[in-house]
Amino acid sequence: MNFFADLLTLELSALVVLSLAAWVYLTWARAGFWKADIWLEPEPLVAHPTTSSVTVVIPARDEAETIGQTLKSLTAQAYSGPLRIIVVDDQSSDATAAIALDASTDRVPVEVISGEELPNGWSGKVWALSQGVATATQVAGEEPDYLLLTDADIEYKPHVLEKMVRVADARSLTFVSLMARLDARGLWGKLLVPAFIYFFQLIYPFRRANTRFDSLAGAAGGCFLVRSDALATAGGIETIKGEIIDDCALAEVLKRARPAQDTLTALTHEVISRRDNRSLESIWNMVARTAFTQLRYSWIMLAGALLGLVLTFIIPVWAVATWLMSDTSTLTGIAGAAALLLMARTYWPTVRMYGLTRAWAFALPLATIFYGGATLASAIRHARGSGARWKGRSYPAT
Repeated sequence: MNFFADLLTLELSALVVLSLAAWVYLTWARAGFWKADIWLEPEPLVAHPTTSSVTVVIPARDEAETIGQTLKSLTAQAYSGPLRIIVVDDQSSDATAAIALDASTDRVPVEVISGEELPNGWSGKVWALSQGVATATQVAGEEPDYLLLTDADIEYKPHVLEKMVRVADARSLTFVSLMARLDARGLWGKLLVPAFIYFFQLIYPFRRANTRFDSLAGAAGGCFLVRSDALATAGGIETIKGEIIDDCALAEVLKRARPAQDTLTALTHEVISRRDNRSLESIWNMVARTAFTQLRYSWIMLAGALLGLVLTFIIPVWAVATWLMSDTSTLTGIAGAAALLLMARTYWPTVRMYGLTRAWAFALPLATIFYGGATLASAIRHARGSGARWKGRSYPAT
């Protein structure tokens, strides 16, 4: 009995050391992903107005609850250049099209086009985007300088488009993508939404994604301003026609194109998602829909991801708990506590961004269990052949 107890203690000590080493790496060698300090900052205002033209393309399928507010915020933009809005009504069964038409103004017209039947090999959102982009660029010589690809549940503060275009013009950026401020109301929102932003930054460190000299590409598809000529040079929307995680796929295509230019993926409080995240089921399905796709449908990558989550986020809690119960060595307990403190330290900037207290920085292991479970559920759905499902459409597992 003592032999097995000693062996278990030794294994725990080794795991804690590995966990602490992982947190040392994540804190100081992962491009400062956790600092949450890459924000949209406006270029200095100049005397002359912005002249770059922008066409907004909004794929919309059964978005009657939110599209009115989205369009109201876009038509009210304090933008000095030419602005046009195209809504692709992707065969909605509600009043999406009528609400969109009512949002049109004399200064900023809103054009609604009826989406065609989804072809084989395309995902629904990407097909709708493709039709909108085709409409925006169909007249040779009159293509807009920029396309703003945005979701139908995103609200824009009045000056944010001006800031995005000025930054893109000044720095000759291929695209500017902003991580919208997500709904974090309620217990589940507070627990899970900051963690979602944290994990996104962990997977796609903004400093690496924003330079042409690094192959890593990442973007947030809810707000994606891209140069029209850069998109055409990269092969257009068709290059990502079957992608479920379309935003990062498009970022990768654009980053591979030549000549390579820097990009900007950043945080902001001026772009706000109106998607309600108070329901646990809603967040679960959002993650389970694409998590296994993110892992390229690889069971080996799934196993590695789950083991990595346990080692990095769960082992420190286990070590501290057993130490407090006097079932492990002081050195192991201290190592576990150090790992836990580093974890909380790296999570704190994101927690603070959502106006939460410091205590929430220690809730990351609980959120990790949730996201690990949703990732496993995504893989199980794939194994059962159900694939991804969104807005009434199913996409076969591949």
